[in-house]
Parts: sequence; structure tokens; C-alpha cells
Amino acid sequence: MEEVNTKKKQLDNLYNKYKPHEKFLIAKQARKTIRYIERNTMSFPNVYKVLKTRIIESSYSILENIYRSNIFQEVDYKKEVVVNIQMLNFYLEEA
Repeated sequence: MEEVNTKKKQLDNLYNKYKPHEKFLIAKQARKTIRYIERNTMSFPNVYKVLKTRIIESSYSILENIYRSNIFQEVDYKKEVVVNIQMLNFYLEEA
């Protein structure tokens, strides 16, 4: 029982450590954009199914890399965000 409480405390500490990142403005806008994209790609014809999948995957990759760059403060993740945005832009132009 005590081991379970210890694990729970460790998880709570980890959650509290990264909780401020939920208020990160860029991440908030990325989540908002993902919701918008998901709503508007529902009506894509089946011909564009692969393109639709790529658009949604790119959107989530952007959000993941925003979180990573904010938490780890590494330039590589920031570069990945830029690459993901460029790819998303390409996919949207093709749609």
C-alpha cells in the first residue's frame, strides 16, 4: 500500500513539474488549430484520405515538438517545429 502511495506522489510531482507548460500560449494555439483542422477535414473526399491523414499527423507533430522544445529547451526541437509547419503548409496547399 505504501509503495502505491509513493508511486502516486512521484507521478503527482512529475505532473506538477510540467503543469505550467499547459498554459504555454503557442501550445494553446496549436491545440486550437488541431481542433479546427479536425473539424474541417471531416468532409474530405476519400480520394484525399492520405492527405487528410498527413495533415492531422503533422498538426499533432507540431504540438509534440512545441512541448518538447519548451520543456527541454533544445534547438533541434525548435527546428522540428519549423519543419512540421512547412510540411503542414505544403499539405494544405495540396488540399
